[in-house]
Amino acid sequence: MIARLRGIVYERNPDGICIDVGGVGYRVGVSKHTITSIPDGDDDVTLFIHHHITEAGQSLYGFLRQEELSLFEELITVKSIGPKLALGILSGMGTSDLMEAIVRQDVAGLSRVPGIGKKTAERIILELRDRVDKKRNDISVPSGIPDADIAREAIAALEALGYRRGSMDQIVATILRSPDAPPTASDVIRQALKAAQS
Repeated sequence: MIARLRGIVYERNPDGICIDVGGVGYRVGVSKHTITSIPDGDDDVTLFIHHHITEAGQSLYGFLRQEELSLFEELITVKSIGPKLALGILSGMGTSDLMEAIVRQDVAGLSRVPGIGKKTAERIILELRDRVDKKRNDISVPSGIPDADIAREAIAALEALGYRRGSMDQIVATILRSPDAPPTASDVIRQALKAAQS
């Protein structure tokens, strides 16, 4: 069972990526949020993997953050949601936005995600609300940060990339407290990476 891959992204396409690990290429499905967060170049990338095995074959689904993998694995427990649809849901909404929509029971918001109708949105909320609420509250952030959800997502992503939690907490807090704070977690992550390397 493959749980994690570390290597160089050899190829990108609409269905995912091919990651070269020691000369072996692994085809991995990823969300749009994950693929846009993977930096260009020859730097190693670490992906948390869901190894999906069925009678028809095997598939790998990769995530930069453990939080996104965990939410993916919650989604595929819901009746009628398979891995491809779960990946589509995570492509249609960021992790923190999706968790927030589930906890707030935002059926209309979830229904706007391609592939999700009202009944499926209601089923997701019914089956996952309590579990997602607990997961969301498990990720603590420094006090006084204006947007805690963006902070949680950025800190979790940076931690998954190998940065120490303590130093990233401070960098993310500084970015989000600035007057021109970026509007998305992806922008915060990019700024934090620049700050960490300076």
